[in-house]
Amino acid sequence: MGVGPGEVIAGKYRVERVLGEGGMGIVVAARHVQLGQLYALKFMREDVMTAEYKSRFLREARNTVRLKSKHVSRVFDVGSLESGAPYMVLEYLEGTDLSALLQQRGPLPVHEVCEYVVQACEAIAEAHSHGIVHRDLKPANVFLTRGTQGEPIVKVLDFGVSKVQDLGLSSSGGDDTRPGGSAPDSVVTRASDLLGSPSYMAPEQVISARDADTQSDIWSIGVILYRLTTGKAPFQAQSLGELIQSIMHGTIPSPREHRPDLPAGFEHVVMRCLEKDR
Repeated sequence: MGVGPGEVIAGKYRVERVLGEGGMGIVVAARHVQLGQLYALKFMREDVMTAEYKSRFLREARNTVRLKSKHVSRVFDVGSLESGAPYMVLEYLEGTDLSALLQQRGPLPVHEVCEYVVQACEAIAEAHSHGIVHRDLKPANVFLTRGTQGEPIVKVLDFGVSKVQDLGLSSSGGDDTRPGGSAPDSVVTRASDLLGSPSYMAPEQVISARDADTQSDIWSIGVILYRLTTGKAPFQAQSLGELIQSIMHGTIPSPREHRPDLPAGFEHVVMRCLEKDR
């Protein structure tokens, strides 16, 4: 489904511009025709609209709306188009994600990285307190915007592959279903079989998405810290299979091998996040 400026979605949101488009969905900046408020509308592409992906899309809205942290992008509404494709209405954010920032500037100063990641951790800590595991933490899902006084504010995005752990809370249907139907104990070998982003996944998550827990998010935080300060991933590989084997069995180079000026205490935190033995 293509959208363009001037198109009215759901009878009340007029599209101003497309913000991004991926394999599963489209995000647009749209203004409420009566209120005049600008929002980000995220809706699913009709050509990939399966029951599983619809469930995942709505799970993102349900899980996100439970979180009250200022470091989580707010969800204001959900609905369905005439085609049946679901959409959600999110707060409109101006700024950039940390992946784009890394591409623009290269490795970032440690104090800056710490400021951003600590804010992201506040959001993830609240999610974990509700039994919600994000499962797709990466620089592209950490968005940097500005507050009313110009101060940097980080927002964690995209709870679309999150799951609810059994903490006395009921898990939403389809949380642990992996596309491709591979067995729980098998090591996946195709990107389409993975829920999340392989380079940022913990060992247990590359084996099975259902095994991801709060510690898996901490691992991803460690990879983010490593990547933002060194400009490199902890594991280098030429294929998905090689990457998975490296994550499961490889040795992680010290961040200071890439950047000797990193403080020892910072490196210690990164390597603690990336410990394979719990």
